[in-house]
Amino acid sequence: MKPLNKIVYIEASPRKERSHSIALATQFLKDIQTANPDVEIDRMDLWATDLPAFNGALIDAKYALLNGEDPTSDQARAWKSVTQVIDRIADADLIVISTPMWNFGVPYVLKHLIDIIAQPGYTYQPRADAPYENWGLLSGKSAVVITARGGTVAPGTGVEDWDFQARYLDYALKFIGIRDVTQVAVELTAVDKEHLPDRQAAAAQTLSQLAKQLTKAAAASVAA
Repeated sequence: MKPLNKIVYIEASPRKERSHSIALATQFLKDIQTANPDVEIDRMDLWATDLPAFNGALIDAKYALLNGEDPTSDQARAWKSVTQVIDRIADADLIVISTPMWNFGVPYVLKHLIDIIAQPGYTYQPRADAPYENWGLLSGKSAVVITARGGTVAPGTGVEDWDFQARYLDYALKFIGIRDVTQVAVELTAVDKEHLPDRQAAAAQTLSQLAKQLTKAAAASVAA
């Protein structure tokens, strides 16, 4: 792993202090900062971030660029709002995402962000001679995805195919070139509250160990 200088933290739950995924992510980031006080964290609360709507001049700008045309001044101005978001992701060494499962998928604000950053020539490059997983341009980065689910879609449950949350995020990240993806989930938050503290503690322990591994690997890369 290369040095860990910057993290972009993407927060997709609107529940804030009541959110299981945010609680886990907050402690995870604290653990990293404790070991590496100099790390910069760019926090992207998707419920407070003004993401550009993909319509009008913005969609026209995308197709002008795809067709090799010069965008108009309005299109260029609109497209800058996209590249500014992409830059926040591209500048980070580690991407941390915390999200609940909504209707077996992700909240629409997170899907909106993915639709903004997945752009040809910026985060992926279409290739006729390669599968989708080889199109990505953001190589050399890592991602940690922290998920919460009211039920379960865990392996062995027989309902794994209902998971359009963790699997989708894994595909989306690898599509843009981020192959080193670690996922940590806390499940059954709505239907088995009796054992929820144990599951939260297990997820927190996994993330604590991961924070140690990441900071140790980053420190070793600097020393090398």
